[in-house]
Amino acid sequence: MNISPPNPNAIVRRWRGYCPQWENNVVLMSTSAIVLAGGKGRRLGVKKHLLEIGGRSLLEIVVARVSVVSGDVIVVASPADTISIRFRGIKVVSDVVPGRGPLSGLHAGLRVAKFDRALLVGCDMPFLSTELLHHLVETATDSDAVVPQIANDLEPLLAVYSRACLPIVEVLLNREDASMRDLLDDVRVHLVPEDEVRQFDPEGRSWFNVNTPSDADTARALWEELEGAD
Repeated sequence: MNISPPNPNAIVRRWRGYCPQWENNVVLMSTSAIVLAGGKGRRLGVKKHLLEIGGRSLLEIVVARVSVVSGDVIVVASPADTISIRFRGIKVVSDVVPGRGPLSGLHAGLRVAKFDRALLVGCDMPFLSTELLHHLVETATDSDAVVPQIANDLEPLLAVYSRACLPIVEVLLNREDASMRDLLDDVRVHLVPEDEVRQFDPEGRSWFNVNTPSDADTARALWEELEGAD
């Protein structure tokens, strides 16, 4: 069943990171957005993209967030889930090389992306700051990847990748042990330092992800707190 994509304006106004000037004029950029929805959620007891926070699925929330930045949103899911995931005007694809995690998802997304750069996020990140997403996309460099660095660690699933990464990703997918970190070792990376990141997301909520029942409880409580603050 096809459903209309969630209205980003109706969701983003609830959280910090929302800019009032976007409400009537969503600023779409020449960048695609890839949402990884393949998490099996074994620890959660439910597939990640189906978990509900505040009455909406994680996938619906994240699609709404990235839709503020990009008019070319791609959801990458398992072959079985692509049948049931339907947002009007949004591409839903499955991994070309299955079972290889985010690296496979990036590969599948970049193959069908309309633009030469794509924002990559997981579907389990319900508090993405739209201000931060805009900043990452606007960070114009000659690099192949724009990646935040938080507490001396990289955030490869909250980053922007160039289509130029595709040949390297394809080589890495031939290695059983290859990961996103291996990709970053092999391409030109522009690191966004933590102090710069926190100018757009002071509380660091963007890189909060839902992996466990405890994380889900925390996310629901935070959602209610932010809604109550409006």
